[in-house]
Amino acid sequence: SDLRLVLVGQERVGKSSAGNTILGKEEFNSELSLVPLTRSSKKAEGEVFSRRVYVVDTPGLSSSVLPPEEVKAEIQRAVELSSPGPHVFLLTIQLGRFTEQEKRGLKKLQEILGPEVSKFTMILFTYGDRLEKETGINVHQFVQRDENVQKLLKSCSGMYHVFNNQRMENRKQVQDLLDKIDSISGGGCRFYKGESGQKLLEKQKNILKFDDSSGNTEEKCSTFCSLNLFFSNSPAAEDKPDFRIVLLGKTGVGKSSAGNTILQRKAFESSLSLSSVTLLCQKETNDFNGLNWTVFDTPDFFETRKSNKEVKKEIAKCISMADPGPHVFLMVLQPNKFTNEDKRNIEIIQKLFGEEAANYTMVLFTHGDELNKKNIKIENLLETSQPLKQIISQCSVLEKFKDKYHVFDNEVEDPDQVSKLMDKINRMVEENGGSFYTNKMFEKAQRGNQEEMKRLIKENPDINIRASGR
Repeated sequence: SDLRLVLVGQERVGKSSAGNTILGKEEFNSELSLVPLTRSSKKAEGEVFSRRVYVVDTPGLSSSVLPPEEVKAEIQRAVELSSPGPHVFLLTIQLGRFTEQEKRGLKKLQEILGPEVSKFTMILFTYGDRLEKETGINVHQFVQRDENVQKLLKSCSGMYHVFNNQRMENRKQVQDLLDKIDSISGGGCRFYKGESGQKLLEKQKNILKFDDSSGNTEEKCSTFCSLNLFFSNSPAAEDKPDFRIVLLGKTGVGKSSAGNTILQRKAFESSLSLSSVTLLCQKETNDFNGLNWTVFDTPDFFETRKSNKEVKKEIAKCISMADPGPHVFLMVLQPNKFTNEDKRNIEIIQKLFGEEAANYTMVLFTHGDELNKKNIKIENLLETSQPLKQIISQCSVLEKFKDKYHVFDNEVEDPDQVSKLMDKINRMVEENGGSFYTNKMFEKAQRGNQEEMKRLIKENPDINIRASGR
């Protein structure tokens, strides 16, 4: 689907260069100059990773050459140039230059376009190459250390990205940005409408008042569909939980119990059974430390009572239920019962969700009480299983090995073990720039891995998954 981006920010922070980097060509004037070169909103477009991308460059929010009323008019015109509305506003900030003007940037944007704009705003840091060269820290460390930046992120979508505009040929930085924009926009389905959205709603309501006897079924259908699309994109529909967790694992490992431990209440049915208790995806929510956590319990994807088609359908349903996408997959395992079958099952799941899912995955060990009873440390146990260590090392974007997994004792009510897990998840989300696994990533994995899935199934005929389409 098409993407519509609006670059906003102060003067000389690299907005025009960022626009050129996104499009992969020189469309905006980004020459070195002592005076601001962008004095009006300008639109450019191009084909970026097989998608039509529209970028609008704008004057500085606190322009030194334009009066405030002209700046306001140009920002409003940028929205019109992005009709029917921008999917994202990229609030561009030069790393190392976080002044009072930068702090007021989002507030200025809200004054012009209204408070709703913050939901569609993410931070784009420029001059990423200078940061590591001059300070020796990366952007994630910079964000974690700067309280003002954290405060700004909490006021908008919470997502950020960093560009090295000197390396336009580095297209991965652009692909990663588009993935994050997809997270905000639900794959391009949601976008900022502002006052024009309300006018559209009134227009659609008036159209619906035509005489039923007209028999114009096609017009009615079109009108109802467009009205439904508007409501699905309304602010109320966009209010999502702060963190979305999907539990994965086979029957008997304690997924449901782990979900109950996270939510600190008996939300999911969990009991000793030879067959799976959880047959369908279930969703439960609870508040923890002022944040809204939603947990999705899933059936055993290798459940023998389900057909292969039903299993694939249930996987897709789980991703859909976690819309716009899970922040973390918790791969639930029992540390003292890791078999070759478990290894093969995890390999299948990795193929199902694709390589990108690894950035959003952690391993959660249950039955920590059994380790305590035998006086076994998880670190020592992992040293005896190279395959398990390898699986853990492939998970999460966090660098430290111990941050890629966590251990639960589901038999005790210990808020501290939950708090420590939440801390790891929170840091992983920050390291991912606030993004999450999207339905688009899942569909991409389904398309790209069909041949590989067929090979795996052929080599492991006992596994109850087939390489069929969704």
